[in-house]
Amino acid sequence: MDIYLLISEFILIVYYILEIINNFNFGILSVGFILVYIIITMGQSIFHKKSIYLILTLIKFMLIYFGYFYVDNKTVIFLPLNLYTNIKINSYPHIKVFIALIILLVLPNDLIQIYTFITLIMYLIYYVLNHFTNSIEQLVKDIITLKNKNETLKNKIYRQEEFESQLKYTFTLEERNNISQKIHDELGHTLSGTVFQLEAANLLLDKDIKKAKALIGNTIDKLRDGMDNIRNTLKEIKPEKEQIGISKIMLLIEEIRRSSDVEVILFHDNYIDKASFIHWKIIYDNITESITNSLKHSRANKITINISVINNKLIKLEIKDNGIGVKKINKGMGIRGMEERCESIGGKLIVDGSDGFSVISLLPIDI
Repeated sequence: MDIYLLISEFILIVYYILEIINNFNFGILSVGFILVYIIITMGQSIFHKKSIYLILTLIKFMLIYFGYFYVDNKTVIFLPLNLYTNIKINSYPHIKVFIALIILLVLPNDLIQIYTFITLIMYLIYYVLNHFTNSIEQLVKDIITLKNKNETLKNKIYRQEEFESQLKYTFTLEERNNISQKIHDELGHTLSGTVFQLEAANLLLDKDIKKAKALIGNTIDKLRDGMDNIRNTLKEIKPEKEQIGISKIMLLIEEIRRSSDVEVILFHDNYIDKASFIHWKIIYDNITESITNSLKHSRANKITINISVINNKLIKLEIKDNGIGVKKINKGMGIRGMEERCESIGGKLIVDGSDGFSVISLLPIDI
Protein backbone atom coordinates (compact mmCIF):
# COMPACT_ATOMS: atom_id res chain seq x y z
CA MET A 1 0.00 0.00 0.00
CA ASP A 2 2.79 2.46 0.93
CA ILE A 3 4.33 2.44 -2.55
CA TYR A 4 0.98 3.32 -4.19
CA LEU A 5 0.35 6.16 -1.75
CA LEU A 6 3.88 7.41 -2.40
CA ILE A 7 3.16 7.37 -6.15
CA SER A 8 -0.08 9.30 -5.48
CA GLU A 9 1.88 11.93 -3.53
CA PHE A 10 4.39 12.35 -6.34
CA ILE A 11 1.55 12.70 -8.86
CA LEU A 12 0.25 15.55 -6.70
CA ILE A 13 3.75 17.08 -6.61
CA VAL A 14 4.03 16.87 -10.42
CA TYR A 15 0.56 18.42 -10.76
CA TYR A 16 1.53 21.26 -8.40
CA ILE A 17 4.81 21.90 -10.28
CA LEU A 18 2.92 22.07 -13.60
CA GLU A 19 0.40 24.48 -12.05
CA ILE A 20 3.00 26.93 -10.75
CA ILE A 21 4.92 26.78 -14.05
CA ASN A 22 1.71 27.39 -15.98
CA ASN A 23 0.86 30.38 -13.76
CA PHE A 24 4.43 31.76 -13.83
CA ASN A 25 4.59 31.44 -10.05
CA PHE A 26 7.82 29.43 -9.94
CA GLY A 27 9.59 31.39 -7.19
CA ILE A 28 12.24 30.47 -4.61
CA LEU A 29 9.62 29.76 -1.94
CA SER A 30 7.71 27.39 -4.25
CA VAL A 31 10.91 25.51 -5.11
CA GLY A 32 11.85 25.37 -1.42
CA PHE A 33 8.38 24.10 -0.50
CA ILE A 34 8.52 21.31 -3.10
CA LEU A 35 12.04 20.22 -2.10
CA VAL A 36 11.26 20.15 1.63
CA TYR A 37 7.97 18.32 0.98
CA ILE A 38 9.76 15.67 -1.13
CA ILE A 39 12.47 15.22 1.55
CA ILE A 40 9.87 14.77 4.32
CA THR A 41 7.84 12.34 2.18
CA MET A 42 10.94 10.24 1.43
CA GLY A 43 11.87 10.38 5.12
CA GLN A 44 8.46 8.98 6.08
CA SER A 45 8.93 6.08 3.66
CA ILE A 46 12.44 5.33 5.02
CA PHE A 47 12.08 5.85 8.78
CA HIS A 48 9.41 3.60 10.31
CA LYS A 49 10.23 4.28 13.95
CA LYS A 50 7.04 5.67 15.47
CA SER A 51 8.58 8.75 17.13
CA ILE A 52 10.53 9.83 14.01
CA TYR A 53 7.52 9.21 11.74
CA LEU A 54 5.30 11.31 14.05
CA ILE A 55 7.78 14.23 14.05
CA LEU A 56 8.02 14.15 10.23
CA THR A 57 4.21 14.07 9.98
CA LEU A 58 3.86 17.14 12.23
CA ILE A 59 6.52 18.99 10.21
CA LYS A 60 4.65 18.06 7.03
CA PHE A 61 1.35 19.50 8.30
CA MET A 62 3.18 22.66 9.43
CA LEU A 63 4.79 22.91 5.98
CA ILE A 64 1.38 22.68 4.27
CA TYR A 65 0.04 25.36 6.65
CA PHE A 66 3.06 27.61 5.94
CA GLY A 67 2.76 26.96 2.20
CA TYR A 68 -0.93 27.90 2.13
CA PHE A 69 -0.45 31.25 3.90
CA TYR A 70 3.06 32.30 2.81
CA VAL A 71 3.92 30.51 -0.46
CA ASP A 72 0.91 29.59 -2.57
CA ASN A 73 -2.61 28.71 -1.42
CA LYS A 74 -2.65 25.80 -3.93
CA THR A 75 -0.38 23.86 -1.54
CA VAL A 76 -3.61 22.97 0.28
CA ILE A 77 -4.10 20.15 -2.29
CA PHE A 78 -1.52 18.13 -0.29
CA LEU A 79 -3.70 18.18 2.82
CA PRO A 80 -6.37 15.49 2.04
CA LEU A 81 -4.00 12.58 1.32
CA ASN A 82 -1.95 13.40 4.43
CA LEU A 83 -5.11 13.44 6.53
CA TYR A 84 -6.12 10.02 5.17
CA THR A 85 -2.74 8.38 5.70
CA ASN A 86 -1.73 9.94 9.02
CA ILE A 87 -4.94 10.27 11.04
CA LYS A 88 -5.90 6.88 12.55
CA ILE A 89 -9.69 6.52 12.79
CA ASN A 90 -10.08 2.82 12.03
CA SER A 91 -13.63 2.48 13.41
CA TYR A 92 -15.07 5.24 11.17
CA PRO A 93 -12.70 5.68 8.20
CA HIS A 94 -15.21 7.76 6.20
CA ILE A 95 -14.98 10.57 8.77
CA LYS A 96 -11.57 11.42 7.29
CA VAL A 97 -13.12 12.64 4.05
CA PHE A 98 -15.55 14.89 5.96
CA ILE A 99 -12.66 16.35 7.97
CA ALA A 100 -10.84 17.09 4.70
CA LEU A 101 -13.96 18.68 3.17
CA ILE A 102 -14.49 21.00 6.18
CA ILE A 103 -11.50 22.97 4.86
CA LEU A 104 -13.77 24.06 1.96
CA LEU A 105 -15.41 26.54 4.34
CA VAL A 106 -12.26 28.68 4.44
CA LEU A 107 -11.00 28.23 0.88
CA PRO A 108 -11.33 30.88 -1.84
CA ASN A 109 -13.76 30.13 -4.67
CA ASP A 110 -11.05 29.44 -7.24
CA LEU A 111 -9.72 26.51 -5.15
CA ILE A 112 -13.00 24.84 -4.17
CA GLN A 113 -13.46 22.82 -7.37
CA ILE A 114 -9.90 21.43 -7.63
CA TYR A 115 -9.65 20.84 -3.86
CA THR A 116 -12.97 18.93 -3.82
CA PHE A 117 -11.90 16.82 -6.80
CA ILE A 118 -8.50 15.97 -5.27
CA THR A 119 -10.07 15.27 -1.86
CA LEU A 120 -12.55 12.77 -3.32
CA ILE A 121 -10.19 11.11 -5.82
CA MET A 122 -7.45 10.72 -3.20
CA TYR A 123 -9.93 9.27 -0.74
CA LEU A 124 -11.10 6.78 -3.37
CA ILE A 125 -7.49 5.73 -4.01
CA TYR A 126 -6.79 5.52 -0.27
CA TYR A 127 -9.99 3.55 0.46
CA VAL A 128 -9.39 1.00 -2.34
CA LEU A 129 -5.74 0.52 -1.36
CA ASN A 130 -6.61 0.25 2.34
CA HIS A 131 -9.35 -2.31 1.66
CA PHE A 132 -7.03 -4.29 -0.62
CA THR A 133 -4.20 -4.22 1.95
CA ASN A 134 -6.51 -5.37 4.76
CA SER A 135 -7.78 -8.22 2.57
CA ILE A 136 -4.21 -9.30 1.77
CA GLU A 137 -3.21 -9.13 5.46
CA GLN A 138 -6.26 -11.20 6.43
CA LEU A 139 -5.45 -13.71 3.69
CA VAL A 140 -1.86 -13.99 4.95
CA LYS A 141 -3.14 -14.53 8.50
CA ASP A 142 -5.53 -17.23 7.26
CA ILE A 143 -2.72 -18.93 5.32
CA ILE A 144 -0.47 -18.89 8.41
CA THR A 145 -3.32 -20.27 10.54
CA LEU A 146 -4.03 -23.03 8.02
CA LYS A 147 -0.31 -23.80 7.77
CA ASN A 148 -0.08 -24.12 11.56
CA LYS A 149 -3.19 -26.32 11.64
CA ASN A 150 -1.76 -28.45 8.84
CA GLU A 151 1.51 -28.81 10.76
CA THR A 152 -0.42 -29.80 13.89
CA LEU A 153 -2.42 -32.39 11.94
CA LYS A 154 0.77 -33.76 10.36
CA ASN A 155 2.32 -34.13 13.81
CA LYS A 156 -0.83 -35.84 15.11
CA ILE A 157 -0.83 -38.25 12.16
CA TYR A 158 2.87 -38.92 12.68
CA ARG A 159 2.31 -39.61 16.39
CA GLN A 160 -0.69 -41.80 15.53
CA GLU A 161 1.40 -43.78 13.03
CA GLU A 162 4.14 -44.17 15.64
CA PHE A 163 1.56 -45.35 18.16
CA GLU A 164 0.07 -47.84 15.68
CA SER A 165 3.53 -49.12 14.82
CA GLN A 166 4.36 -49.55 18.51
CA LEU A 167 0.99 -51.22 19.08
CA LYS A 168 1.63 -53.70 16.25
CA TYR A 169 5.08 -54.43 17.65
CA THR A 170 3.60 -54.97 21.14
CA PHE A 171 0.95 -57.33 19.75
CA THR A 172 3.67 -59.24 17.88
CA LEU A 173 5.71 -59.61 21.08
CA GLU A 174 2.64 -60.71 23.03
CA GLU A 175 1.77 -63.28 20.36
CA ARG A 176 5.31 -64.62 20.34
CA ASN A 177 5.20 -64.82 24.12
CA ASN A 178 1.89 -66.73 23.99
CA ILE A 179 3.28 -69.17 21.42
CA SER A 180 6.44 -69.63 23.47
CA GLN A 181 4.42 -70.21 26.64
CA LYS A 182 2.11 -72.74 24.98
CA ILE A 183 5.01 -74.70 23.49
CA HIS A 184 6.82 -74.60 26.84
CA ASP A 185 3.74 -75.73 28.80
CA GLU A 186 2.68 -78.51 26.44
CA LEU A 187 5.81 -79.67 24.63
CA GLY A 188 8.25 -79.05 27.52
CA HIS A 189 6.18 -81.08 29.96
CA THR A 190 5.76 -83.93 27.46
CA LEU A 191 9.45 -84.05 26.50
CA SER A 192 10.72 -83.93 30.08
CA GLY A 193 8.39 -86.82 31.03
CA THR A 194 9.38 -88.94 28.04
CA VAL A 195 13.10 -88.37 28.68
CA PHE A 196 12.72 -89.80 32.21
CA GLN A 197 10.77 -92.77 30.87
CA LEU A 198 13.36 -93.47 28.15
CA GLU A 199 16.17 -93.32 30.72
CA ALA A 200 14.25 -95.76 32.94
CA ALA A 201 13.60 -98.05 29.97
CA ASN A 202 17.30 -97.95 29.10
CA LEU A 203 18.17 -99.17 32.61
CA LEU A 204 15.56 -101.96 32.45
CA LEU A 205 16.57 -103.31 29.02
CA ASP A 206 19.03 -105.82 30.51
CA LYS A 207 16.95 -106.65 33.60
CA ASP A 208 13.27 -106.60 32.61
CA ILE A 209 12.78 -106.27 28.86
CA LYS A 210 8.99 -106.57 29.17
CA LYS A 211 8.79 -103.58 31.52
CA ALA A 212 11.23 -101.65 29.32
CA LYS A 213 9.03 -102.22 26.25
CA ALA A 214 5.99 -101.04 28.20
CA LEU A 215 7.82 -97.83 29.15
CA ILE A 216 8.92 -97.27 25.54
CA GLY A 217 5.34 -97.83 24.33
CA ASN A 218 4.06 -95.35 26.89
CA THR A 219 6.74 -92.86 25.79
CA ILE A 220 5.67 -93.22 22.14
CA ASP A 221 2.05 -92.51 23.12
CA LYS A 222 3.11 -89.41 25.06
CA LEU A 223 5.21 -88.15 22.14
CA ARG A 224 2.29 -88.73 19.80
CA ASP A 225 0.01 -86.75 22.13
CA GLY A 226 2.66 -84.02 22.27
CA MET A 227 2.79 -83.85 18.47
CA ASP A 228 -1.00 -83.59 18.33
CA ASN A 229 -0.92 -80.77 20.89
CA ILE A 230 1.70 -78.90 18.85
CA ARG A 231 -0.40 -79.31 15.68
CA ASN A 232 -3.50 -78.03 17.48
CA THR A 233 -1.57 -75.05 18.91
CA LEU A 234 -0.17 -74.12 15.50
CA LYS A 235 -3.62 -74.54 13.96
CA GLU A 236 -5.08 -72.15 16.54
CA ILE A 237 -2.52 -69.40 15.98
CA LYS A 238 -2.13 -69.78 12.23
CA PRO A 239 -4.51 -67.41 10.35
CA GLU A 240 -6.47 -68.57 7.34
CA LYS A 241 -4.68 -67.94 4.04
CA GLU A 242 -7.48 -65.66 2.81
CA GLN A 243 -7.16 -63.56 5.99
CA ILE A 244 -3.45 -63.05 5.28
CA GLY A 245 -4.17 -62.18 1.62
CA ILE A 246 -6.98 -59.70 2.36
CA SER A 247 -5.01 -58.10 5.22
CA LYS A 248 -2.01 -57.46 2.96
CA ILE A 249 -4.26 -55.93 0.29
CA MET A 250 -6.00 -53.72 2.89
CA LEU A 251 -2.62 -52.48 4.13
CA LEU A 252 -1.66 -51.61 0.55
CA ILE A 253 -4.96 -49.76 0.05
CA GLU A 254 -4.43 -47.81 3.29
CA GLU A 255 -0.95 -46.74 2.12
CA ILE A 256 -2.42 -45.50 -1.20
CA ARG A 257 -5.14 -43.54 0.62
CA ARG A 258 -2.58 -41.84 2.84
CA SER A 259 -0.18 -40.92 0.05
CA SER A 260 -2.70 -39.80 -2.64
CA ASP A 261 -6.21 -38.45 -3.22
CA VAL A 262 -7.26 -41.61 -5.06
CA GLU A 263 -10.14 -43.61 -3.59
CA VAL A 264 -9.46 -47.37 -3.61
CA ILE A 265 -12.37 -49.77 -2.96
CA LEU A 266 -12.08 -53.54 -2.41
CA PHE A 267 -14.89 -56.05 -3.07
CA HIS A 268 -14.72 -59.83 -2.63
CA ASP A 269 -17.20 -62.69 -2.42
CA ASN A 270 -17.50 -65.39 0.27
CA TYR A 271 -15.64 -68.08 -1.69
CA ILE A 272 -12.15 -66.61 -1.68
CA ASP A 273 -11.04 -69.37 0.72
CA LYS A 274 -10.55 -71.41 -2.48
CA ALA A 275 -7.43 -69.34 -3.20
CA SER A 276 -4.10 -70.85 -2.18
CA PHE A 277 -0.98 -69.01 -1.02
CA ILE A 278 0.29 -69.06 -4.62
CA HIS A 279 -2.96 -67.44 -5.80
CA TRP A 280 -2.72 -64.73 -3.13
CA LYS A 281 0.89 -63.98 -4.08
CA ILE A 282 -0.14 -63.43 -7.73
CA ILE A 283 -3.25 -61.45 -6.70
CA TYR A 284 -1.24 -59.12 -4.44
CA ASP A 285 1.55 -58.55 -6.98
CA ASN A 286 -0.93 -57.85 -9.82
CA ILE A 287 -2.92 -55.43 -7.64
CA THR A 288 0.28 -53.58 -6.69
CA GLU A 289 1.39 -53.30 -10.33
CA SER A 290 -2.06 -52.21 -11.59
CA ILE A 291 -2.47 -49.51 -8.92
CA THR A 292 1.05 -48.22 -9.61
CA ASN A 293 0.20 -47.91 -13.33
CA SER A 294 -3.10 -46.14 -12.57
CA LEU A 295 -1.43 -43.61 -10.28
CA LYS A 296 1.26 -42.87 -12.86
CA HIS A 297 -0.72 -42.72 -16.09
CA SER A 298 -4.52 -42.78 -15.75
CA ARG A 299 -5.36 -39.46 -13.94
CA ALA A 300 -8.00 -41.48 -12.08
CA ASN A 301 -9.52 -40.56 -8.72
CA LYS A 302 -11.12 -43.95 -8.09
CA ILE A 303 -9.82 -47.53 -8.35
CA THR A 304 -12.03 -50.59 -7.79
CA ILE A 305 -10.66 -54.04 -6.91
CA ASN A 306 -12.96 -57.06 -7.22
CA ILE A 307 -11.98 -60.62 -6.25
CA SER A 308 -14.48 -63.41 -6.99
CA VAL A 309 -14.66 -67.16 -7.62
CA ILE A 310 -16.37 -68.40 -10.81
CA ASN A 311 -18.02 -71.87 -10.74
CA ASN A 312 -15.44 -73.12 -8.22
CA LYS A 313 -12.97 -73.31 -11.12
CA LEU A 314 -11.56 -69.83 -11.63
CA ILE A 315 -10.48 -66.96 -9.41
CA LYS A 316 -11.23 -63.65 -11.12
CA LEU A 317 -9.33 -60.52 -10.08
CA GLU A 318 -10.39 -57.23 -11.71
CA ILE A 319 -8.67 -53.89 -11.07
CA LYS A 320 -10.46 -50.98 -12.79
CA ASP A 321 -9.95 -47.22 -12.64
CA ASN A 322 -12.06 -44.29 -13.90
CA GLY A 323 -9.15 -42.59 -15.65
CA ILE A 324 -8.56 -41.49 -19.24
CA GLY A 325 -8.00 -45.02 -20.55
CA VAL A 326 -5.97 -45.75 -23.67
CA LYS A 327 -6.89 -46.75 -27.23
CA LYS A 328 -3.75 -48.69 -28.09
CA ILE A 329 -2.24 -50.78 -25.30
CA ASN A 330 1.53 -51.22 -25.36
CA LYS A 331 2.55 -54.09 -23.13
CA GLY A 332 5.42 -52.77 -21.05
CA MET A 333 7.34 -54.61 -18.38
CA GLY A 334 4.54 -54.17 -15.82
CA ILE A 335 1.78 -55.73 -17.94
CA ARG A 336 4.11 -58.46 -19.23
CA GLY A 337 5.06 -59.26 -15.63
CA MET A 338 1.38 -59.63 -14.65
CA GLU A 339 0.78 -61.78 -17.74
CA GLU A 340 3.70 -64.06 -16.90
CA ARG A 341 2.50 -64.50 -13.32
CA CYS A 342 -0.94 -65.58 -14.54
CA GLU A 343 0.46 -67.91 -17.20
CA SER A 344 2.83 -69.55 -14.70
CA ILE A 345 -0.18 -71.37 -13.17
CA GLY A 346 -2.16 -71.73 -16.41
CA GLY A 347 -4.12 -68.49 -16.07
CA LYS A 348 -4.78 -65.55 -18.38
CA LEU A 349 -4.53 -61.74 -18.27
CA ILE A 350 -7.07 -59.48 -20.04
CA VAL A 351 -6.33 -55.75 -20.41
CA ASP A 352 -8.88 -53.16 -21.62
CA GLY A 353 -8.45 -49.38 -21.97
CA SER A 354 -11.77 -48.44 -23.62
CA ASP A 355 -13.54 -47.27 -20.43
CA GLY A 356 -10.92 -46.19 -17.93
CA PHE A 357 -8.30 -48.91 -17.57
CA SER A 358 -9.16 -52.46 -16.57
CA VAL A 359 -6.89 -55.44 -15.79
CA ILE A 360 -8.52 -58.87 -15.31
CA SER A 361 -6.54 -61.84 -14.02
CA LEU A 362 -8.15 -65.29 -14.47
CA LEU A 363 -6.47 -67.91 -12.28
CA PRO A 364 -7.44 -71.62 -12.26
CA ILE A 365 -8.18 -72.99 -8.78
CA ASP A 366 -6.66 -76.41 -9.51
CA ILE A 367 -2.96 -75.87 -10.11
